[in-house]
Amino acid sequence: MKAHAEENGLTNIDYVNSSWQDGFAAGTVAKHDVVVASRSLMSEDMKAMLEQIIASAKQDVYLTFPIIHLPFDWEAYSAIGRDKKKHPPYIYILNMLYQIGIHANVEILYSKVKMQFSSVEDAIDDLVWRTDPFTPDEMANLMEYLNKRFVEHKNESVFTHEGKSQWALIWWRRENVS
Repeated sequence: MKAHAEENGLTNIDYVNSSWQDGFAAGTVAKHDVVVASRSLMSEDMKAMLEQIIASAKQDVYLTFPIIHLPFDWEAYSAIGRDKKKHPPYIYILNMLYQIGIHANVEILYSKVKMQFSSVEDAIDDLVWRTDPFTPDEMANLMEYLNKRFVEHKNESVFTHEGKSQWALIWWRRENVS
């Protein structure tokens, strides 16, 4: 986004490179015309998080939540025993917004996903930033799973994983807040 903004001469964009929780706690998230939170809103207290986002938006808010997450992630989580931990469904978020007084719009986004990894370490690096830290046992199970997957693709220069994902785009304009 920053590169595209600079290419187009846009200078009125503030970039906050942190989690929502850290940004709000540090006071670095101020009011903005448009708030976008894509694939970043997993919180123990979702209502408090939504209220913070609502308070920080002057005009529009765009949020995305997984319906069918990246297939590679779920296979890896299953291999380490995390397949029971699920994100709240998007309808839960939509209903919470309705109870707060926001009549949000929902669009379902479908995408094909092709992930390529050149090594086990590359795959682990990709997984680490999207989830809670791995325990030592989970890391051992993950290494075993990934080594097995890479052996299956030993004749290829990279391990490729393809699948489909679905996301709910939930958005509203300030005028939809009652």
